[in-house]
Amino acid sequence: MSKMRNSLIMILFLSNHSLRAQPRPGLEMLYCPDGRPLWSALSTKLSYETVKGNYFELRRNYEQDGTIACSAGRSFSGTGLFSWSITPVAGLVAGKSEGLSLGLNAALAYKKLSFSSCIRQTTSFIRGEPGFLFSWSELGCKLADHLSAGLVLQQTCCYRNGNTREPGGNERGPAGEIWEPGGLVAISFGAWTFPLYLFKSGDEPCSVVAGICYQ
Repeated sequence: MSKMRNSLIMILFLSNHSLRAQPRPGLEMLYCPDGRPLWSALSTKLSYETVKGNYFELRRNYEQDGTIACSAGRSFSGTGLFSWSITPVAGLVAGKSEGLSLGLNAALAYKKLSFSSCIRQTTSFIRGEPGFLFSWSELGCKLADHLSAGLVLQQTCCYRNGNTREPGGNERGPAGEIWEPGGLVAISFGAWTFPLYLFKSGDEPCSVVAGICYQ
């Protein structure tokens, strides 16, 4: 009885904190100047969260170049000593790659510190094409009213038939992951944020990514 009561309390807690005063549209555009045409080097994510916490997401060039993906999920959030949100999502990927996408968006903020992470697991429908796990995590600190800085980490792991496949070219852990650590500086005005990322992995030259975000 006590276990059931605790479970009901947790369900009510999550339900109460999933309600918002108004819908939340979101936009994320990232550009990596690596010699490709602008349209190919630009990845875009559009999102929309209802007042009841229903979450919808549309992505282009996010999983890989030439792909479009759509996902839906449910967002849970709360405030107190710190603010937090967790959004599990599921959807489909089409285009150059076709498959099932499962993921999680998470965010945590405490005073001037903030942490966010986006994880996507893609299983390919195309025979012989490897699936992969991708994550992007940021740890930031607000330095002034419109200025913040922090650390960022990209991780990609390719696999085939349950076995990890080494993608080559960057640092690898024991399972064949690609790790790309870096730093970030961001300027924000209201709901708009303009981040600039610098990544360095192994012997590869540094790569720069510029972004525009709205939320």
